[in-house]
Amino acid sequence: MEVVSIIAGLVLVVVIGEIHAYSPDQSKTTSLIALIFISMFAVLTCTNHFLYLTVLNKVTFESSNLNSILSLGNWPSLVMAVDYLAWGLFLGLALLFAAASFKGDRLRSALRWTFVFSGTLCILGVVGVALIDPLLWFVSVTGYGLGFPIISILLTMLYIKSKWLSS
Repeated sequence: MEVVSIIAGLVLVVVIGEIHAYSPDQSKTTSLIALIFISMFAVLTCTNHFLYLTVLNKVTFESSNLNSILSLGNWPSLVMAVDYLAWGLFLGLALLFAAASFKGDRLRSALRWTFVFSGTLCILGVVGVALIDPLLWFVSVTGYGLGFPIISILLTMLYIKSKWLSS
């Protein structure tokens, strides 16, 4: 799972970077902000999962309290808090700011609203964890778990449409 998270972090920087590159001039500022937030997401998630992959799951701590605080998958823990910050707040903000890049036809509108829906769920999940109940994290998981496949399909359709129109 750690390797998948690291790869996902890197791939999403490329995807948002491409969205920024092809954004209309009036959306360049918001797409740049999306690129900054997705970069923050990638740094946190790659660091967090690399540390867990290489160090934290191999070290035996004398104190069971220290072990639980540094565990990935147990709440509350420092590792999970960093993961929630990355996948909830920074990813959610990146998706919301990227949404502004898509205006126009039905396909772009569907992309915009899928980005907004996914980003909103990511942020609601992390706010829910912080203020109400750790189980509300699954709202975030729904945001990116459901949103990413739809966004991927819609971006592929937009790419194919753009290539077809330009040839």
